[in-house]
Amino acid sequence: MLRRHFSIIIAGLLLAGFGGAAEPPKHPYGMVRLLSLTCHQTDDGIFGGGEEPVIRVAGQQVWETEGARPGKTFDLSKVSPVIFHERCDLALTERDPGNEDKIGTQAVTVMDIAAGKKSAKLEQGGSSYTLAYEVVRAPGRCARLQLHQLKCLKSVAAQAGERDSISVAVDRFTAHHALSVEAGKANQTPLDKWKELTPLAFADAAAVKLHVSTRAPAAKGDKLDPKAVMAANPPNTPLPAQQVLANLAGKGRQRLTFRTAAGAHFEVIFEVLP
Repeated sequence: MLRRHFSIIIAGLLLAGFGGAAEPPKHPYGMVRLLSLTCHQTDDGIFGGGEEPVIRVAGQQVWETEGARPGKTFDLSKVSPVIFHERCDLALTERDPGNEDKIGTQAVTVMDIAAGKKSAKLEQGGSSYTLAYEVVRAPGRCARLQLHQLKCLKSVAAQAGERDSISVAVDRFTAHHALSVEAGKANQTPLDKWKELTPLAFADAAAVKLHVSTRAPAAKGDKLDPKAVMAANPPNTPLPAQQVLANLAGKGRQRLTFRTAAGAHFEVIFEVLP
Protein backbone atom coordinates (compact mmCIF):
# COMPACT_ATOMS: atom_id res chain seq x y z
CA MET A 1 0.00 0.00 0.00
CA LEU A 2 2.86 2.41 0.89
CA ARG A 3 4.54 1.69 -2.44
CA ARG A 4 1.29 2.45 -4.28
CA HIS A 5 0.87 5.82 -2.53
CA PHE A 6 4.51 6.67 -3.25
CA SER A 7 4.00 5.91 -6.97
CA ILE A 8 0.91 8.13 -7.09
CA ILE A 9 2.81 11.01 -5.46
CA ILE A 10 5.72 10.70 -7.92
CA ALA A 11 3.31 10.61 -10.89
CA GLY A 12 1.56 13.71 -9.58
CA LEU A 13 4.83 15.59 -9.25
CA LEU A 14 5.82 14.67 -12.81
CA LEU A 15 2.52 15.88 -14.22
CA ALA A 16 2.68 19.13 -12.27
CA GLY A 17 6.29 19.81 -13.15
CA PHE A 18 7.58 19.06 -9.64
CA GLY A 19 5.18 21.39 -7.96
CA GLY A 20 5.32 24.22 -10.53
CA ALA A 21 2.60 25.15 -12.95
CA ALA A 22 3.12 23.60 -16.37
CA GLU A 23 3.86 26.12 -19.10
CA PRO A 24 0.89 26.39 -21.48
CA PRO A 25 1.55 25.22 -25.03
CA LYS A 26 2.64 27.96 -27.38
CA HIS A 27 -0.07 29.01 -29.83
CA PRO A 28 1.53 30.38 -33.02
CA TYR A 29 -1.26 32.83 -33.87
CA GLY A 30 -2.25 35.94 -31.96
CA MET A 31 -4.56 38.86 -32.63
CA VAL A 32 -3.84 42.53 -31.91
CA ARG A 33 -6.62 44.79 -30.70
CA LEU A 34 -5.81 48.49 -30.73
CA LEU A 35 -7.42 50.43 -27.88
CA SER A 36 -6.32 54.08 -27.99
CA LEU A 37 -3.65 56.51 -29.11
CA THR A 38 -2.76 59.51 -26.96
CA CYS A 39 -0.77 62.43 -28.31
CA HIS A 40 1.63 64.02 -25.80
CA GLN A 41 3.71 66.23 -28.08
CA THR A 42 4.01 67.10 -31.77
CA ASP A 43 6.77 68.64 -33.86
CA ASP A 44 4.33 71.16 -35.38
CA GLY A 45 4.64 73.54 -32.45
CA ILE A 46 1.80 75.25 -30.62
CA PHE A 47 0.67 77.08 -33.74
CA GLY A 48 0.73 74.02 -36.01
CA GLY A 49 -2.32 72.36 -37.49
CA GLY A 50 -1.64 69.06 -35.80
CA GLU A 51 0.04 65.89 -36.98
CA GLU A 52 -1.37 63.11 -39.17
CA PRO A 53 -0.50 59.85 -37.38
CA VAL A 54 -0.68 56.54 -39.25
CA ILE A 55 -0.71 53.10 -37.59
CA ARG A 56 0.40 49.89 -39.28
CA VAL A 57 0.10 46.39 -37.87
CA ALA A 58 2.22 43.65 -39.42
CA GLY A 59 3.10 46.04 -42.23
CA GLN A 60 -0.50 46.84 -43.15
CA GLN A 61 -2.07 50.25 -42.60
CA VAL A 62 -5.08 49.97 -40.30
CA TRP A 63 -5.74 53.56 -39.16
CA GLU A 64 -4.91 57.21 -39.84
CA THR A 65 -6.26 60.60 -38.86
CA GLU A 66 -5.55 64.32 -38.92
CA GLY A 67 -5.28 67.01 -36.29
CA ALA A 68 -3.38 65.15 -33.56
CA ARG A 69 -2.50 67.66 -30.83
CA PRO A 70 -1.01 67.34 -27.33
CA GLY A 71 -3.55 66.00 -24.84
CA LYS A 72 -5.84 64.47 -27.46
CA THR A 73 -6.75 60.77 -27.22
CA PHE A 74 -8.17 58.79 -30.13
CA ASP A 75 -10.44 55.80 -29.55
CA LEU A 76 -9.17 52.83 -31.62
CA SER A 77 -11.57 50.19 -30.28
CA LYS A 78 -13.47 50.08 -33.58
CA VAL A 79 -10.36 49.32 -35.65
CA SER A 80 -10.62 45.74 -36.91
CA PRO A 81 -8.22 43.38 -35.06
CA VAL A 82 -5.28 41.98 -37.01
CA ILE A 83 -4.18 38.33 -36.82
CA PHE A 84 -0.44 37.64 -36.85
CA HIS A 85 1.87 34.64 -36.80
CA GLU A 86 4.28 34.42 -33.85
CA ARG A 87 5.27 38.11 -33.85
CA CYS A 88 4.54 41.41 -35.55
CA ASP A 89 5.31 45.13 -35.26
CA LEU A 90 2.99 47.99 -34.37
CA ALA A 91 4.39 50.96 -36.26
CA LEU A 92 3.46 54.62 -35.82
CA THR A 93 4.41 57.20 -38.43
CA GLU A 94 3.52 60.82 -39.07
CA ARG A 95 2.42 61.73 -42.58
CA ASP A 96 3.85 64.84 -44.18
CA PRO A 97 3.18 65.96 -47.76
CA GLY A 98 4.95 63.41 -49.93
CA ASN A 99 6.64 61.71 -46.99
CA GLU A 100 6.14 59.71 -43.78
CA ASP A 101 8.31 60.19 -40.70
CA LYS A 102 8.85 57.22 -38.41
CA ILE A 103 7.86 57.87 -34.79
CA GLY A 104 8.27 54.45 -33.22
CA THR A 105 7.70 50.69 -33.38
CA GLN A 106 6.51 48.20 -30.76
CA ALA A 107 7.07 44.47 -31.24
CA VAL A 108 4.41 42.06 -29.99
CA THR A 109 4.52 38.26 -29.85
CA VAL A 110 2.21 35.38 -29.04
CA MET A 111 3.79 35.37 -25.58
CA ASP A 112 1.79 38.57 -24.95
CA ILE A 113 -1.48 36.65 -25.23
CA ALA A 114 -3.61 37.02 -22.11
CA ALA A 115 -1.20 39.61 -20.67
CA GLY A 116 -4.04 42.11 -20.57
CA LYS A 117 -3.98 45.69 -21.74
CA LYS A 118 -0.54 47.05 -22.53
CA SER A 119 0.85 50.37 -23.69
CA ALA A 120 3.90 51.54 -25.61
CA LYS A 121 5.54 54.97 -25.55
CA LEU A 122 6.46 55.87 -29.12
CA GLU A 123 8.48 59.00 -29.74
CA GLN A 124 10.91 60.47 -32.22
CA GLY A 125 12.12 64.02 -32.68
CA GLY A 126 9.41 66.32 -31.36
CA SER A 127 6.60 63.74 -31.56
CA SER A 128 5.48 61.66 -28.57
CA TYR A 129 2.52 59.25 -28.31
CA THR A 130 1.24 56.39 -26.16
CA LEU A 131 -0.38 53.46 -27.97
CA ALA A 132 -2.63 51.19 -25.89
CA TYR A 133 -3.36 47.67 -27.15
CA GLU A 134 -3.92 44.07 -26.14
CA VAL A 135 -2.98 40.73 -27.65
CA VAL A 136 -5.44 37.83 -27.55
CA ARG A 137 -5.49 34.35 -29.00
CA ALA A 138 -6.62 34.33 -32.63
CA PRO A 139 -9.98 32.61 -33.17
CA GLY A 140 -10.79 29.75 -35.49
CA ARG A 141 -8.37 27.77 -37.64
CA CYS A 142 -5.53 30.07 -38.63
CA ALA A 143 -3.11 29.93 -41.52
CA ARG A 144 -1.00 32.25 -43.69
CA LEU A 145 -1.53 33.15 -47.31
CA GLN A 146 1.67 33.47 -49.36
CA LEU A 147 1.27 35.04 -52.80
CA HIS A 148 3.70 33.69 -55.37
CA GLN A 149 2.75 34.93 -58.81
CA LEU A 150 0.22 36.97 -60.78
CA LYS A 151 -0.39 36.02 -64.40
CA CYS A 152 -2.28 37.86 -67.10
CA LEU A 153 -3.23 35.38 -69.81
CA LYS A 154 -5.47 37.82 -71.66
CA SER A 155 -5.78 41.56 -70.99
CA VAL A 156 -8.76 43.91 -70.88
CA ALA A 157 -7.01 46.80 -72.63
CA ALA A 158 -8.13 46.98 -76.23
CA GLN A 159 -6.60 50.06 -77.85
CA ALA A 160 -2.97 50.23 -78.82
CA GLY A 161 -0.89 51.80 -76.10
CA GLU A 162 -3.40 51.19 -73.33
CA ARG A 163 -2.32 49.31 -70.25
CA ASP A 164 -4.14 47.22 -67.67
CA SER A 165 -3.13 47.85 -64.07
CA ILE A 166 -3.81 44.72 -62.05
CA SER A 167 -3.41 44.44 -58.29
CA VAL A 168 -4.24 41.80 -55.71
CA ALA A 169 -6.09 42.39 -52.44
CA VAL A 170 -6.43 39.97 -49.53
CA ASP A 171 -9.34 40.71 -47.20
CA ARG A 172 -9.20 44.46 -46.43
CA PHE A 173 -5.50 44.84 -47.29
CA THR A 174 -4.98 46.01 -50.84
CA ALA A 175 -2.39 46.50 -53.55
CA HIS A 176 0.08 43.82 -52.56
CA HIS A 177 1.50 43.93 -56.04
CA ALA A 178 0.63 45.36 -59.42
CA LEU A 179 1.20 44.16 -62.93
CA SER A 180 1.12 46.49 -65.93
CA VAL A 181 0.07 44.79 -69.17
CA GLU A 182 -0.04 46.38 -72.63
CA ALA A 183 -3.08 45.89 -74.83
CA GLY A 184 -3.07 42.63 -76.73
CA LYS A 185 -0.23 41.15 -74.68
CA ALA A 186 0.03 38.73 -71.79
CA ASN A 187 2.43 39.10 -68.89
CA GLN A 188 3.29 37.71 -65.50
CA THR A 189 5.28 38.77 -62.46
CA PRO A 190 8.67 37.07 -62.11
CA LEU A 191 8.65 34.73 -59.14
CA ASP A 192 11.34 36.69 -57.31
CA LYS A 193 9.19 39.83 -57.21
CA TRP A 194 6.86 38.33 -54.62
CA LYS A 195 9.51 36.56 -52.55
CA GLU A 196 9.70 39.41 -50.05
CA LEU A 197 5.95 39.68 -49.48
CA THR A 198 5.10 38.78 -45.91
CA PRO A 199 2.49 36.00 -45.75
CA LEU A 200 -0.83 37.32 -44.45
CA ALA A 201 -2.33 35.54 -41.45
CA PHE A 202 -6.06 34.83 -41.45
CA ALA A 203 -8.67 32.75 -39.65
CA ASP A 204 -10.73 30.07 -41.44
CA ALA A 205 -10.89 31.82 -44.83
CA ALA A 206 -9.39 34.77 -46.70
CA ALA A 207 -11.02 36.68 -49.55
CA VAL A 208 -8.75 37.24 -52.55
CA LYS A 209 -9.76 39.97 -54.97
CA LEU A 210 -8.39 41.23 -58.26
CA HIS A 211 -8.67 44.88 -59.25
CA VAL A 212 -8.23 45.80 -62.89
CA SER A 213 -8.01 49.35 -64.27
CA THR A 214 -7.19 50.47 -67.78
CA ARG A 215 -4.69 53.31 -68.11
CA ALA A 216 -3.96 55.61 -71.01
CA PRO A 217 -0.60 55.23 -72.78
CA ALA A 218 2.21 55.88 -70.33
CA ALA A 219 5.08 58.24 -70.96
CA LYS A 220 8.49 56.74 -71.54
CA GLY A 221 10.06 55.75 -68.25
CA ASP A 222 6.76 55.94 -66.37
CA LYS A 223 6.73 53.51 -63.43
CA LEU A 224 3.66 51.87 -61.96
CA ASP A 225 3.32 52.41 -58.21
CA PRO A 226 1.73 49.22 -56.77
CA LYS A 227 0.46 51.03 -53.66
CA ALA A 228 -1.35 53.68 -55.67
CA VAL A 229 -3.01 51.52 -58.32
CA MET A 230 -6.51 51.49 -56.87
CA ALA A 231 -6.33 55.01 -55.46
CA ALA A 232 -5.26 56.62 -58.72
CA ASN A 233 -7.11 54.24 -61.06
CA PRO A 234 -10.49 53.17 -59.66
CA PRO A 235 -11.24 49.65 -60.87
CA ASN A 236 -13.53 49.62 -63.90
CA THR A 237 -13.65 45.84 -64.11
CA PRO A 238 -14.95 44.43 -60.81
CA LEU A 239 -14.03 40.80 -60.29
CA PRO A 240 -15.82 38.73 -57.62
CA ALA A 241 -13.72 37.73 -54.61
CA GLN A 242 -12.66 34.11 -54.21
CA GLN A 243 -12.26 32.33 -50.88
CA VAL A 244 -9.05 30.65 -49.80
CA LEU A 245 -9.61 28.21 -46.93
CA ALA A 246 -7.23 27.59 -44.05
CA ASN A 247 -7.58 23.82 -44.51
CA LEU A 248 -5.42 24.13 -47.66
CA ALA A 249 -2.37 24.57 -45.39
CA GLY A 250 0.48 22.26 -46.30
CA LYS A 251 -1.02 21.23 -49.65
CA GLY A 252 1.45 23.09 -51.83
CA ARG A 253 0.87 25.77 -54.43
CA GLN A 254 -2.66 26.44 -55.60
CA ARG A 255 -4.22 28.47 -58.39
CA LEU A 256 -7.10 30.95 -58.51
CA THR A 257 -8.60 31.83 -61.89
CA PHE A 258 -10.31 35.16 -62.57
CA ARG A 259 -12.24 35.90 -65.77
CA THR A 260 -14.20 38.95 -66.87
CA ALA A 261 -17.27 39.22 -69.07
CA ALA A 262 -15.04 40.84 -71.70
CA GLY A 263 -12.91 37.69 -71.86
CA ALA A 264 -9.90 38.80 -69.83
CA HIS A 265 -8.14 35.98 -68.01
CA PHE A 266 -5.93 36.20 -64.91
CA GLU A 267 -4.39 33.73 -62.49
CA VAL A 268 -3.02 34.09 -58.97
CA ILE A 269 -0.58 31.44 -57.75
CA PHE A 270 -0.53 31.11 -53.96
CA GLU A 271 0.26 28.79 -51.08
CA VAL A 272 -1.35 28.38 -47.66
CA LEU A 273 1.17 27.94 -44.85
CA PRO A 274 0.33 26.38 -41.45
